[in-house]
Amino acid sequence: MDGVDSQTNEKVMPIFKIKGQVNHITEPHVYNKKQNIKMTVCLAVPNAFATNRLEMVPFDFMELTMPMLASLKVGDYAEIDFELRGRKWADQEGNVNFYYNNEAIDLNIIDND
Repeated sequence: MDGVDSQTNEKVMPIFKIKGQVNHITEPHVYNKKQNIKMTVCLAVPNAFATNRLEMVPFDFMELTMPMLASLKVGDYAEIDFELRGRKWADQEGNVNFYYNNEAIDLNIIDND
Protein backbone atom coordinates (compact mmCIF):
# COMPACT_ATOMS: atom_id res chain seq x y z
CA MET A 1 0.00 0.00 0.00
CA ASP A 2 2.22 2.79 -1.23
CA GLY A 3 -0.59 5.32 -1.73
CA VAL A 4 0.01 5.74 -5.49
CA ASP A 5 -2.38 4.54 -8.20
CA SER A 6 -0.35 2.28 -10.53
CA GLN A 7 -2.26 3.42 -13.64
CA THR A 8 -2.53 7.16 -13.09
CA ASN A 9 0.49 7.63 -10.77
CA GLU A 10 -1.73 9.83 -8.57
CA LYS A 11 -1.61 9.72 -4.80
CA VAL A 12 -4.50 7.76 -3.27
CA MET A 13 -5.59 6.90 0.26
CA PRO A 14 -4.35 3.43 1.32
CA ILE A 15 -7.01 0.81 1.99
CA PHE A 16 -6.73 -1.43 5.04
CA LYS A 17 -8.51 -4.70 5.92
CA ILE A 18 -9.49 -6.05 9.32
CA LYS A 19 -11.41 -9.11 10.53
CA GLY A 20 -13.36 -9.42 13.75
CA GLN A 21 -16.66 -10.21 15.42
CA VAL A 22 -19.45 -7.64 15.26
CA ASN A 23 -20.03 -6.33 18.78
CA HIS A 24 -22.36 -3.38 18.13
CA ILE A 25 -24.28 -1.74 15.26
CA THR A 26 -25.76 1.73 15.65
CA GLU A 27 -28.97 2.96 14.09
CA PRO A 28 -28.58 5.46 11.25
CA HIS A 29 -27.91 8.90 12.71
CA VAL A 30 -27.07 12.43 11.58
CA TYR A 31 -23.46 13.29 12.38
CA ASN A 32 -22.84 16.84 11.13
CA LYS A 33 -24.40 20.20 10.27
CA LYS A 34 -24.91 19.09 6.65
CA GLN A 35 -27.34 16.42 7.92
CA ASN A 36 -25.23 13.56 6.54
CA ILE A 37 -26.15 10.12 7.86
CA LYS A 38 -23.96 7.23 8.98
CA MET A 39 -24.02 3.99 10.92
CA THR A 40 -21.17 2.70 13.05
CA VAL A 41 -20.18 -0.96 13.39
CA CYS A 42 -17.90 -1.97 16.24
CA LEU A 43 -15.69 -5.03 15.70
CA ALA A 44 -14.11 -7.00 18.52
CA VAL A 45 -10.54 -7.61 17.35
CA PRO A 46 -7.88 -9.61 19.24
CA ASN A 47 -5.03 -7.51 20.65
CA ALA A 48 -1.72 -8.61 19.10
CA PHE A 49 0.21 -8.22 22.36
CA ALA A 50 -2.28 -8.95 25.15
CA THR A 51 -3.62 -12.38 24.26
CA ASN A 52 -6.71 -12.21 26.50
CA ARG A 53 -7.77 -8.74 25.40
CA LEU A 54 -10.17 -7.70 22.67
CA GLU A 55 -10.07 -4.23 21.15
CA MET A 56 -13.41 -2.64 20.28
CA VAL A 57 -12.77 -0.85 16.98
CA PRO A 58 -15.48 1.36 15.41
CA PHE A 59 -16.00 1.69 11.64
CA ASP A 60 -18.23 4.32 10.05
CA PHE A 61 -20.50 3.35 7.16
CA MET A 62 -21.61 6.48 5.35
CA GLU A 63 -24.94 6.80 3.59
CA LEU A 64 -23.65 5.23 0.34
CA THR A 65 -22.18 2.17 2.11
CA MET A 66 -24.96 1.67 4.69
CA PRO A 67 -26.88 -0.79 2.42
CA MET A 68 -24.01 -3.26 2.95
CA LEU A 69 -25.21 -3.62 6.53
CA ALA A 70 -28.67 -4.97 5.64
CA SER A 71 -27.93 -8.58 6.63
CA LEU A 72 -25.20 -7.90 9.21
CA LYS A 73 -26.00 -8.66 12.85
CA VAL A 74 -24.24 -8.65 16.20
CA GLY A 75 -22.22 -11.85 16.59
CA ASP A 76 -21.33 -12.18 12.90
CA TYR A 77 -17.70 -12.40 11.86
CA ALA A 78 -16.83 -9.87 9.19
CA GLU A 79 -13.99 -8.42 7.19
CA ILE A 80 -14.06 -4.67 6.62
CA ASP A 81 -12.03 -2.74 4.07
CA PHE A 82 -11.53 0.81 5.28
CA GLU A 83 -9.69 4.07 4.87
CA LEU A 84 -8.17 5.79 7.85
CA ARG A 85 -9.30 9.43 7.79
CA GLY A 86 -7.80 12.18 9.95
CA ARG A 87 -8.70 15.79 10.56
CA LYS A 88 -7.34 18.82 12.35
CA TRP A 89 -9.86 20.94 14.22
CA ALA A 90 -9.44 24.20 16.13
CA ASP A 91 -12.06 25.71 18.44
CA GLN A 92 -12.84 29.44 18.71
CA GLU A 93 -10.11 29.89 21.34
CA GLY A 94 -7.52 28.41 18.97
CA ASN A 95 -7.11 25.09 20.79
CA VAL A 96 -6.12 22.50 18.19
CA ASN A 97 -7.26 18.90 18.27
CA PHE A 98 -6.74 16.01 15.88
CA TYR A 99 -9.15 13.17 15.36
CA TYR A 100 -9.52 10.22 13.04
CA ASN A 101 -12.13 7.76 11.95
CA ASN A 102 -12.15 4.42 10.16
CA GLU A 103 -14.37 4.90 7.11
CA ALA A 104 -15.62 1.58 5.77
CA ILE A 105 -15.64 1.09 2.02
CA ASP A 106 -16.46 -2.62 1.78
CA LEU A 107 -17.85 -5.41 3.95
CA ASN A 108 -17.62 -9.18 3.67
CA ILE A 109 -19.63 -11.26 6.14
CA ILE A 110 -17.49 -14.29 6.96
CA ASP A 111 -19.88 -16.11 9.29
CA ASN A 112 -23.57 -15.27 9.38
CA ASP A 113 -25.02 -17.75 11.92
